[in-house]
Amino acid sequence: MNSKVSWKSFFSNRLRFALQVLEVSVDMWGGFPKVIQEVFPNAIVVYDRFHVMKYVNEELNKIRIQSNIKGKGSRFIVLRNGVDLKEEERVKLATVLSQSALVG
Repeated sequence: MNSKVSWKSFFSNRLRFALQVLEVSVDMWGGFPKVIQEVFPNAIVVYDRFHVMKYVNEELNKIRIQSNIKGKGSRFIVLRNGVDLKEEERVKLATVLSQSALVG
């Protein structure tokens, strides 16, 4: 078999596959989206939930610290999903947030 034909077939099959990929999940390292767009031009880049939530929690914690929100359990209560809070936790959250002029 002609090696030129083999290589053409090889890359043609991969290109067809690459064009069919519609989504690619990656972590938040800066180089991934650029590479994904080059390799899979029709794909949407989706950041994985773990890294997104890690980043969100880090930023919320910075805001909590800048807002001078302190006290036992304040980090947990501020970062917790408000939908999941019990009534006594909602009261505690309101108390914790009232400590800061920035967020209260």
